[in-house]
Formats: sequence, C-alpha cells, structure tokens
Amino acid sequence: MMVRRKASVALLAAVALVAGTSVSLPSIWGLRGLYQVVDARTPPPRSYSVSVVSRYQYAGVPDTVRLRPPEYPEVDTLLDVYDAEHYLDETILVNVGIRDFLEVGVSATYIANVYQYDRDPPRDQYVGYVDGVHGLADIRVSGKYSRLMLPWLTAGGALWLAYPPGQNRVDVVSDYGGFWDRDDCRLQTRRPFLHTGGFSWGLMALATAVQHPLEGHLNLGISGYNQTWDDPVMGTMKESDIAVDLGIAASLPSRSATVFLEYTAKFFTGRSNQPGYRSPMRIIGGLRLYQESGAFFDLAGMVGLSGQHDRRLSDPYVTGVLPVPGGLDGEWGVVFSFGYDTSLFGQNGSGGRGTVCGTVSSSLTGEPIDAAITFPDGSGVDAQSAGGYFCLPVESGPVVVRVEAEGYRPYVATVVIPEGETCPLDFRLEKAGPETGTIAGTVRSMATGSPASGHVTISELPDVSAGVSSSDGTFRMDVPEGTWTVKVDSPGYLAASSVTQVTAGQTSLVDFSLRDALTQGTVLSFANIYFDSGSANIKPESYGVLDEIADLLMVNSTVWVEIAGHTDSDGSESYNRTLSERRAASVRDYLVQHGIASSRMTTIGHGESQPVASNDTAAGKSQNRRIEFRIL
Repeated sequence: MMVRRKASVALLAAVALVAGTSVSLPSIWGLRGLYQVVDARTPPPRSYSVSVVSRYQYAGVPDTVRLRPPEYPEVDTLLDVYDAEHYLDETILVNVGIRDFLEVGVSATYIANVYQYDRDPPRDQYVGYVDGVHGLADIRVSGKYSRLMLPWLTAGGALWLAYPPGQNRVDVVSDYGGFWDRDDCRLQTRRPFLHTGGFSWGLMALATAVQHPLEGHLNLGISGYNQTWDDPVMGTMKESDIAVDLGIAASLPSRSATVFLEYTAKFFTGRSNQPGYRSPMRIIGGLRLYQESGAFFDLAGMVGLSGQHDRRLSDPYVTGVLPVPGGLDGEWGVVFSFGYDTSLFGQNGSGGRGTVCGTVSSSLTGEPIDAAITFPDGSGVDAQSAGGYFCLPVESGPVVVRVEAEGYRPYVATVVIPEGETCPLDFRLEKAGPETGTIAGTVRSMATGSPASGHVTISELPDVSAGVSSSDGTFRMDVPEGTWTVKVDSPGYLAASSVTQVTAGQTSLVDFSLRDALTQGTVLSFANIYFDSGSANIKPESYGVLDEIADLLMVNSTVWVEIAGHTDSDGSESYNRTLSERRAASVRDYLVQHGIASSRMTTIGHGESQPVASNDTAAGKSQNRRIEFRIL
C-alpha cells in the first residue's frame, strides 16, 4: 500500500472532492438524479430517502366568441376571451440503495387537470368558472445499475415499469364556437387524461461525467405506451406508441446546495406526420438545498418548449387519434420538493468530513481490482471499487480503511483525513493462497543413469515451473499445499509424470528415470505381464506395469503403437497364435479403460513363431511369453 500526493493524483483528488460533496437525490423516476434527468451514480448501500414532489403548470388559451343576438340580427360581434389550463402533480417517492452498483425506486403520482375559462358575458351563462378532473395516475417501479468506468466517468442503465391503478378519466365539457356545454368530453387540452389507461415501460442508458467544478449527465432511452379510451361517439380508441427519450443536464454542487439545469424531450416516432403533433420538450432549472440532518428542499422553474398548441388539430374527433401519452407541458411551471435522505449525514457545514479516494490493484501485475472498501470504525460509507477506483466521503481525523478482494490478502490502513480535503490512497493487494511446500528431485537416463536436463511443470498449476540442472539433473520448486501431477520434458527422452502430495513446510522428493525418445520401429518388450494359464485374463500383479505403460502413452500423446503377443512352444502352433492374439487384445482393452484412445493401438498375435530364448528350459519359455510394443 502506498500513500501518494503527487501531481499524477491531483486530478483524481479533485474529482473525488466533487464526488464526495455532490448530492444526487431522487428524480421524478424514483432514481437518483435532478428532476427528470437521472444520475448514473447510485446512492450508498443501505441508504434510503423519502420525498414529496409538487409540480404546477400553466398555459394560456386565447379564444373568441361570436355573438348574434336574435333580437338584433344585424349585430355580429367577436368577443375576445382568454382561458387557462392548470395542471398540478403530487408525487411520493421512495428510493433505496441496494448495493454500491444497484438502486431501486418506487413512486406514486396524483394529478389534477383544471380548465379555467373567461367569465365575460355571455360565457358565464353556460357552465361554471372552473372545470377539472383529478385522480391517482401511474404507480412506477424503477431500477438502476451503475459502474464507475473512469475516475471521472460513471455509466449505467435504468429500467422503469408503470401501471395506472385506477380508471382513466377526462374533464366533461366541450367547446363549440366558444361556448361550453356540459357532459361532453373535452380532449382538446394539452393534457386531457389522468393517465394513459394502460401499461408503460422504459429503458435508459445513463452517463455522468465529473470535471471540477461541474457535473454533466446524459440519458438516452426508449419507452413504450398503450392508451385505451372508450369514447361515447367514436367508441373504443386504442393507441400504441414508442418514444425516444433524451435528457441532458448540468449541475454545480457545493457543500450545502446544488444548482442544476436540464433539458428533456420525448420524440414519438410514429406520430411525426400526424396533424398538430408536438414533441413534449422542456427546460427545468433550479436550486437544491440540503442539510446534514438529512432534510433537503428543491425549488425549480420550468419552461415548456413544445410550441404553440393548436386545439383544433389536437382534437381526436378531427384527427382520429388520441393525444400523445402524458400530454404536453404547460407554457411554464414551478417545481417544489422536500424530503429526507439518510446519505446526507455529514455532507455539509462543519460536520468534519473529508474524502478518501484512490485505486486498488494487484501487487503482482498492477491490474485494477474490484474490491470491497469498508470502514470498521464506522467513519465512512462502505462501498465497492469499480474498475479499481473508489472515491468515498468519510469523517475527518484518523480513519481505518479495510480493503478486501476475492483471491487476495486483505489490507487495513489508518490514515488521517483533513476536514474538507481529499486523501489519495493506492492499495496494492498480494495474492492469497495456501501455505507452500517444496517439490525436489532428479532427472536421469534410464539406460545410462547419467543426469538429464529438461523442464518440470505442474499440470494443475500452469504458472508454476522449474528448470532441471544440466550438471547434476536436479530441480526444485515451491508450490501450494496439495496433491499435484509433476511432469518432466527432456530433449531426447520420453516425457514422464508422477503424482505427489505436498505438505506445507516440507519437501516432497520425486525422481525420474527417463526412457530414450521413441522412434518409429522401436520395440519395447515386457515379460512381466502375466496371464492365467492358457487364458487371456490379466493377473493383478501385472496391473502396475500396465499402469506405467498407460502413463507413458498418456504423456506422449502423439505415439501410436502395435501390441504384439508372444507365447512359448507348448501346445499347437494354431492354438498359440490365437492365444497370443487374445492376450494382445486384453492388454489393449486395459489401456483403453485407462484413458488411451483405441485408435492409437493395433494388435497382432505371433504365437511361438518369434522366440527370444530356447523353449527347452523353463527360463527360456518364461522369456518367450511376453508382450511387445512397437512404435508405428
């Protein structure tokens, strides 16, 4: 572990200071963000927040009324009137940090759509001053995955699902030539419905970049909506829409406040050629205040950018289609929210806070490691490094930091964090493993007994190997405790292997006697492979020799052999040939059962035709009863 304060870490420290003091509270989606733009970063694990968001929107509606009194038919007067649309949304949000890379949010929204029209005569003779409708809109569940890609860049993705729990409704007045009649559906306003009437969903790609002192956020996604409306005139109307969602925002955080500005838009791909279509677009800017107690407050202003709303071209009785899901924004609006967030403790004022920021990497390779960063004394927020980077707010003063990663030895350090400053820390973790022992031995020629050079490896540990001394044929290697297969390769010799058990702190001896390398035509003869008398059944005392042959063929996987059976002269010549063929086949079957491919072996029986000793003596007959392996 190294503690550095060099120029190469200066940028990382500055970024960490911003990241540590930045506060990103729940957006309208229930996920951490500004208002509608979602922050790619997640809240600390096991933190939660509860908030209430209020939004009011206003839009003016100029209109005219033509007056032709029956008693004065020559009078034709156009009376200018000015109506207004009012929209109020109340949303309750709950947000929970599950892991350092995962959060979930739940929200419920209650909305009111109100139409206020001019009371100048003769309008006041028809309907009331205000008509409206209100009710519970969507209940939304959201989830977000986040990952720190670089010290200054976080990326992630979000998914949200929404469903309206109640029946969709719309105000029940309609405009005919400037006069309003009761009990008719009004579908000409910017936002006529309480909700879409059906299930909706969305997917978003998220990115947040930090460049002191600014933070930038980008959201790009796709969403789907299903609308259903039972109209008394047109019958049941259904619409399915797909929209492309865009959100861009910038924020300037400090110890006690964040100033932000965001632009969001929704483009409905299937409506671009419809009469009167407008893409919902808006700009929201505001101020977020927060306290160390956990309380926070938002105050923001909103401007709708959807363009001039044409009531006639938005009427489904004219267009034959329903308005865009969620409707259009008002001309302007205000947003106010307040809530409580557990992650705000010690984020501002003189609460004695600083920041720990740094990297976690392997001491062997230098590669970054995803590790758990914890504070046993409770001075900081536990988290997980992403891509080897971490930046975490902690209490000032002495701080105990523990770093753990799978496969590595944990490390604990105590550092002093100055108040309001960043302490850069780099952790280099050592590989963890069991206690080690030693494998040592010699490599010699079976034919001459002289030392042989070569290379020794462990089949189960591809990174462990040792060279064989050419002067005395010795080798030595340290390995973890366990059972390992030791293999030796030496030029001019057959490869060989041996299984040995290693105990921590002790040395296991393994000696190798290598056969000369096999060349085509080489014959290996074995007289100590025994069979029952007059039978092809292999006797148990032969298994050790056959196992060595199997190991030899396994290690030297490119060798093909012919297995030849030989007998003494007892019995008829035809009987002996058949017996020798059966014994050669038994040897092949044994080797197949021990992992040697049958395609690498052929068999032949020579009977008594190729003796190597006299059949007149018992000793000679014993030598003639043999199995030979000829290299093909």
